[in-house]
Amino acid sequence: MLFHPTSQHIPFDASLYYFVGIFDIYDREETKGEELARYNPNDNADRENLILKYCLDPYNKLSYRHKYKLVESLSLALNTEILISTPTLRTIQKHIQPWPGTKQRLMIPEASSPTSID
Repeated sequence: MLFHPTSQHIPFDASLYYFVGIFDIYDREETKGEELARYNPNDNADRENLILKYCLDPYNKLSYRHKYKLVESLSLALNTEILISTPTLRTIQKHIQPWPGTKQRLMIPEASSPTSID
């Protein structure tokens, strides 16, 4: 079993929540919210910067096995046509606030129309 990098007891959850949960600003609107508000998640350059800065192991704590499981999970999710209606994404939509400072819509690849996370 693969455990969280900082624990020998907590199982590692390589789900989509790892990638989008990092952008949750609940109770951090004045700090992280203001920082994230400078980015447009629908702009390719901004999105690349967000992914590199926040999603791809910014603290270098993940082993090769952890990264492999995350990429495997992400690949599976992105190659699934019913991604938008999965329970994971519905849960994420309920708990993560809209992009800081805006009613920014998140453009989900392969979707016929934008989906708002609110």
